[in-house]
Amino acid sequence: MRKPLLSAMCALALLPSPALAQSPPSQVGATVALPGEQTGRSFVQYMWMIDKYERAAGRMAERRGQSAAVRELGRDMIVRHQALSRDLARVADHTQVGNVVTPPPAFDPPRQRLFGELSQTPDSTFDRAFIAQQIAVHREALAYAQGYVDHGGVPRLRAHARQMVPVLRDHLAVLQGLGGAAVAVN
Repeated sequence: MRKPLLSAMCALALLPSPALAQSPPSQVGATVALPGEQTGRSFVQYMWMIDKYERAAGRMAERRGQSAAVRELGRDMIVRHQALSRDLARVADHTQVGNVVTPPPAFDPPRQRLFGELSQTPDSTFDRAFIAQQIAVHREALAYAQGYVDHGGVPRLRAHARQMVPVLRDHLAVLQGLGGAAVAVN
């Protein structure tokens, strides 16, 4: 009985410490806060990462989408998430004095995985994969934005989150509508 316990403890000791395994959040835009427990900093980092990812996924949909509706949604995602990101930068500049938060230079690991999966999807199934992935991403983003609206501590960031919620809901509604159409077509 002691041997399996000792083996398990040795295996755990070899795993990297979570603190050492993660890059500093301000460098990659990662956040570990739950939707209703975000600080202003974690909200800004998360939303910048989402906006960055949505613009990149939108560009891919614009190029690779098989249906006109997916290509149009890709264009809309680029435009609307770029505007949200610019607005967030202005708001963050005024609310995060002395607490620098910079836009992410690269995707965090979850968005890198999503982008890689989407990049590897064959053109013939791209629309379906894009829609399914974006439904999940938009649901998560909506939970974070609504969480900050409901519980955020920085008034200007809460106002920004309130502006984000309808955009995310609109995209989610379009995606859900396209999901049924993609299943019927593919």
